[in-house]
Amino acid sequence: MARNSQWQSASDEDWELALAREAVIRPLADQTEVTAGLVARASAELGISRSLVYRLVAKFRKRPQISSLLPGKRGRRPTTRVLSMESVRIRGVCDHERCLTGLVR
Repeated sequence: MARNSQWQSASDEDWELALAREAVIRPLADQTEVTAGLVARASAELGISRSLVYRLVAKFRKRPQISSLLPGKRGRRPTTRVLSMESVRIRGVCDHERCLTGLVR
């Protein structure tokens, strides 16, 4: 099944955010060294964490396109498989029994 690219499903607000990020991130990405002071200033200007600034700079350096700065989707992908609560309960009981019988070291 083909997944839509992030840029194909981005809203106008997402593109506005990416453009605002690009105005701040591009000059940082062009620097040979990104200092903590520059990151702190960018963080304050964009209203995001410093760690996100570093991640955005790295993404933009890897692929210098505005679409690289679109906000990501939050949460699990729809195709992610998870255990049912019953499976989790059974697994916990089995692990507990193995610990009691000495099968787990």
